[in-house]
Amino acid sequence: EGHPLKDTEFKKAFRNYCGYTFYPHIVRSYYATKSAEDFLKNNKKINKEEMNTFFTSVAHKLGHKKFNKKRNEWQDSFNMSVKYYINPKLVEKIKSRVV
Repeated sequence: EGHPLKDTEFKKAFRNYCGYTFYPHIVRSYYATKSAEDFLKNNKKINKEEMNTFFTSVAHKLGHKKFNKKRNEWQDSFNMSVKYYINPKLVEKIKSRVV
């Protein structure tokens, strides 16, 4: 219909198409977790800036933002990505590699 589907519309269309229930956020969690696995595979030692850049890039791709009152603008924020989308064991592993 020329616009992005809401998650409820997508779930309904998917169920009508193949008879199964699908939760779109599973794809988002998979993407975030797979990205963290790849990041760990390619980075044995990292600094805090590299870690923050990685987490922010995932947040950007997932559309996670928060409003910065001082700048009066929306900015990428990785808090939700880290807390809810990336496997917590991988987050801890990434943090443990910060030198």
